[in-house]
Amino acid sequence: MHMHAFPRTGRLPQPDRAPCRTHLRVIAAKPAPRVGLVAHPSRRRYDVRPSRPPAARRVAFGLARRVPRVSSVNPILQSVLTEARTRGVFSSIEVLPDRLRCHAKDCPEPAWYELEGAADATGGTLVVRFATPDRWLSESIESDLMHFGDPLEELVEEELAELGWKGKVPTIRHFRDDAKLYTFENALPAAVIGDAALVAKFLFAYEAAFRALGDVGGGDED
Repeated sequence: MHMHAFPRTGRLPQPDRAPCRTHLRVIAAKPAPRVGLVAHPSRRRYDVRPSRPPAARRVAFGLARRVPRVSSVNPILQSVLTEARTRGVFSSIEVLPDRLRCHAKDCPEPAWYELEGAADATGGTLVVRFATPDRWLSESIESDLMHFGDPLEELVEEELAELGWKGKVPTIRHFRDDAKLYTFENALPAAVIGDAALVAKFLFAYEAAFRALGDVGGGDED
């Protein structure tokens, strides 16, 4: 019997094939992040945390928190707000913590009327004002006042008479405030402050008087 001689290498011969140079490495895919779950770095588990609401809902909630209401301890401004919305002479009305801000309708530049202060049936302090950041609008009002020669207080008194109130309007101050607003304002008479209907008439008288001055009512059509 013929015996094949094996080389003295201590290993058996390998079959004839090319050596395999391909090494497969198995990599486990990372799980996709899950909404509302946050991986804890030190422990292999997920801590459940409440998900944030959609952006639209977050904006809506934020606006709801930022829109104040007239304080329940100030029923005078609350009543005036209802009347002002019903009358429809303002383009929009803002309710701020200490005032009502009624934006001028048809005015080509930003301008608004305000009732500011705290008042109730027992009294308090209220200021009515017209304000604008626009210098040219303010100057157009001043120009008309100089041209016609009527004091602004008398113009407001005439509008108040049309609304059924007769009396003396306190001196109307005209100045530029710290916020660079050109302002016309006066404090309401003490006899008026406790009556919401009379307070509203001062606001409407201001609106009617200033609408007829300068460019507040929209300016000339020419």
